[in-house]
Amino acid sequence: MRTTANLEIAVPDAVIRAVLSQDKVDEPPHSFYKYPARFSPVFAREAIKAFTRKGDTVIDPFCGGGTTLIEAIALGRRAAGFDISSLAVFLARTKTSPLSVHDKREILDWSRVIESVDQINASVSVVATEESSHYHRHLPDGPKAFFEIVIGLSRFLANHRQQRIARLALLAVGQRALDCKTDVPTWPELRAEFCQRLKALLDDQFDYLGRVAAANELPRCRVTETRRVINRSAEESGEDGRIPAGWLPAKLVLTSPPYPGVHVVYHRWQINGRKETPAPFWLVNARDSGLIPRAKHSCINLASTELTSFSTSAASGLFCWLPMVLKLFSLSP
Repeated sequence: MRTTANLEIAVPDAVIRAVLSQDKVDEPPHSFYKYPARFSPVFAREAIKAFTRKGDTVIDPFCGGGTTLIEAIALGRRAAGFDISSLAVFLARTKTSPLSVHDKREILDWSRVIESVDQINASVSVVATEESSHYHRHLPDGPKAFFEIVIGLSRFLANHRQQRIARLALLAVGQRALDCKTDVPTWPELRAEFCQRLKALLDDQFDYLGRVAAANELPRCRVTETRRVINRSAEESGEDGRIPAGWLPAKLVLTSPPYPGVHVVYHRWQINGRKETPAPFWLVNARDSGLIPRAKHSCINLASTELTSFSTSAASGLFCWLPMVLKLFSLSP
């Protein structure tokens, strides 16, 4: 229990149990992709339930794979997330974007085309550029050719919603097959895994967003009205005008920011002896910020300056920082 400005905050036992939980993260849509250094969705869920009410706003200035946003909108809250990584923004947006029955049916029909594509008759003609060489770095030839085929065929899907789901499934397959692995899967293995994962992802995504729609008393097609996912630095993000004024001040800031002094490979895979590849960006059609010259920020700056900037300008409620277990500050009565 902590007292600040004559305000007594009691941390419920359910939150403490969630912090200490060692349960594996295997519930969808969190399980769609293993984003590094993510925190437990059980902790996020219990913190949101404990410190906010339905209709309140929850903000994550380092949203990563979208754990906070996913749990917040499922509980009937409004959620806003920021991340400087285009890969993280892709994940958070795609996991929380609804599909229609028509979308689901068309994607399943498209997947049957993928099931029929053999390595022998599959051919692509791609002219290597400096940029493509960057994204393909250290990728084995077989998986790279399979990825190129699926990406090429994804253009026949009717809209961006459908294409993003296909790319998310491809990203998950690539991570499972290549990240921290030494054995390279065969084409039939990749094809079978992709089709199976895509079908499971469609079912899980459809069920999850149905629950979100019910919790917010909205039709499924309007679920995105409950969240904002913004590709930018957390520094001074409290002044970002893309969060509706009616959502502020936020009731809770819940995040797992960069770890000072700890090396974490957030946006790359390590292949065959820890050779790093930025292929995840290519698979989701996002740009690797490593290709864009920009000012460099140390982890310490991200974890102190940016968090302080955000919390003092956008939130009048609670701030939970998981690496410190439960750090509550910037409180006001």
